[in-house]
Amino acid sequence: MDAAQTSATVPDGGRGWVIVGAVALINMTNQYIHSVFGLLFGAKLKSMQEQTFTAALILNLSSLTLNFSGLFIGPAIKTFKQRNVAAAGILFVSLGLLLCAFATESWHFIIGYSLFVGLGLGLITPSTFMAINSYFNTKRGRAVGLSLAGSGVGQVTVPHVVRLLLDNYGFRATVFAMSLFSLIGLIGAALLKPLAPPMRHNNRQHVRLLLSTDDEKNKTAPPQLKVNEVENNKLMNKEQANANYSVGLSSFNTATCMSTVAGADIICRLLLPCITDKLKIPYRLVFLMGTVGLLISRAALAESMDMTTIIVMSIFTGMTKSATVLNNNLTISSHCRPEKLPGGLGLNMIAKGVLVITVGQLLGWIRDYTHSYILCLHAQNILLLMVVLVWAPELLCQYRKSQRARKAAAAEREEYNKMSAC
Repeated sequence: MDAAQTSATVPDGGRGWVIVGAVALINMTNQYIHSVFGLLFGAKLKSMQEQTFTAALILNLSSLTLNFSGLFIGPAIKTFKQRNVAAAGILFVSLGLLLCAFATESWHFIIGYSLFVGLGLGLITPSTFMAINSYFNTKRGRAVGLSLAGSGVGQVTVPHVVRLLLDNYGFRATVFAMSLFSLIGLIGAALLKPLAPPMRHNNRQHVRLLLSTDDEKNKTAPPQLKVNEVENNKLMNKEQANANYSVGLSSFNTATCMSTVAGADIICRLLLPCITDKLKIPYRLVFLMGTVGLLISRAALAESMDMTTIIVMSIFTGMTKSATVLNNNLTISSHCRPEKLPGGLGLNMIAKGVLVITVGQLLGWIRDYTHSYILCLHAQNILLLMVVLVWAPELLCQYRKSQRARKAAAAEREEYNKMSAC
């Protein structure tokens, strides 16, 4: 059952659409950064004689910082509110990129990108989601889709901007420009006015929360943490593969492929929530369907060498990716009470961090050892297959159980009608 707030306390629109626009602006100017890591830093790392392992280490440490910020994200949001936490995250991202602009050693990137950029994104993602979640209930999927479309716009346009800046002004000026670009997100952060809840005090609820046991707290943790760990690991290592695109594509074709994925992603982020909300399809089921589609598309993409085929599979990859990205936090929100959601998001981030720094770094080693991005992609697909094998039987059992319950209820109603007729 969805643990959403009641319609009496959620406007489900109104100023909420302003919040959606603000979050979209923040995402457009900050959330693109992982998708252009290879394009932005690949040549610089290569000139420093660094291998794929170093690129994987920088990305995975960034993801580790991002996810382990979940240790304090719940208390931070409750204490400083979403607006201030998001603004702090934007400043960290900008500062991290500024440090990377002057990097000459690999550890400079670890401090600038892995620490500051990772921490900044770790603050931005849950705080912006909480801002939207407080304003929407039945239209939450559409609101999240529109806000995440902002990051899609950034992923479509920024790769070409980065390529042009690198060709004309060099590495340092390009990264410095990206640092300034991220600060535009502060305009969006200023608009994240928190929703003032009605002043109603429920003594019974207050006492129950005060007396809640550790067992009750553990029950609020969403059961799908491990799935989202794998999803984050999958996304991070896709970007890692982009850092070494060994098909022999030019930087223009590489940027075109990245923009194609992002373009298909944007369209589905706008359309998919309208369809799933209308049909009332559970977020978790849509997440699983997207995972299956992503597995198929990535397997086909790994074996593709023709540019036309790569473009087609990039479109399909963007479409299926949107289903997983959209429904990641939505799945968690549907299994958490509103007051427990910051903690649930934090637990999810911590679990993702543990898996990314272990399995993620292993995938980087596979790429270096085999010298094949194809085998690396297939190794990532094994993780996706594990998600499907774990979730599919459980969802099937739940579906059959609900069907039996409906039949029993229908039989009860029929028996009651017969007795009433007599």
